[in-house]
Amino acid sequence: KDVFGPIYASTWRSVGVALAGALAACTIAWLVGDRLFRQPGFARGHVVDFLAYGNWFIGNVADIVIVTAAIAGALLMLRSTEK
Repeated sequence: KDVFGPIYASTWRSVGVALAGALAACTIAWLVGDRLFRQPGFARGHVVDFLAYGNWFIGNVADIVIVTAAIAGALLMLRSTEK
């Protein structure tokens, strides 16, 4: 078996797991783009955080998508009956 098999969409257990992985990967790519191309300069950029979660932390929509995708992917993999 290929060591990197789990990262290929064709080897994922279900369409739901593949979608959760794709959502997380796209959101992470967006955040990396913010870090690379936003002010104050290349590879020194800032991610814009605009949502305050009470006194816990300040974040953005990407944080919500990453956490939701990770939880959904984990639940879907645990629910899978494929062996």
